[in-house]
Amino acid sequence: MAKQKTEKRTKKGQWFFLIIFIPVVFALIIGVVLLSFLGVNVADMGRSMINEVPGISMEAEETETTAGESAPQADPEELAAKEEEIASLEQQLEAKNTEIQELEQEMEAMQVEQQTENSEQEQDNSGLQETAQVYESMGASAAASILAEMSDQEVVRHLSETGTEMRADILAEMEPQRASVIINSLSE
Repeated sequence: MAKQKTEKRTKKGQWFFLIIFIPVVFALIIGVVLLSFLGVNVADMGRSMINEVPGISMEAEETETTAGESAPQADPEELAAKEEEIASLEQQLEAKNTEIQELEQEMEAMQVEQQTENSEQEQDNSGLQETAQVYESMGASAAASILAEMSDQEVVRHLSETGTEMRADILAEMEPQRASVIINSLSE
């Protein structure tokens, strides 16, 4: 009979533990997690509830004061060194920002200069293309006599804009030695 009573007590203890205690603890954990997600500060709410209980409120205050006392105090020399380091780093940051701004301005100036050169080159190319059309319309012998008065570099620039057939006709009308120099320059 003693065994039956201990078994009933054990069964009642297991029943209480499995049916009541575990679900209540699980519900509390779920509630705390949900409240935390909703933005409720559960720790502060728990402290305020503990402070309302007369016997426990003193203990909570004592643990807070001892925790505050055990916090390490910062060394004034260490703080001064850290502040100097921060000031130095801020100066370095300002210098780098200034350097970045100067480089950006330099880059913008270079881009403007490049655009100006490109537009000038386009104008030169359009002028050379018009001149090449004039050469093609006037004929090879007349174009060769005009080009004979120019330097080799200028002749190469002008002939590079003409068509292949016209270039061949003009070079055929030029002196052979000069034509060979110009052909070599054109092939480069």
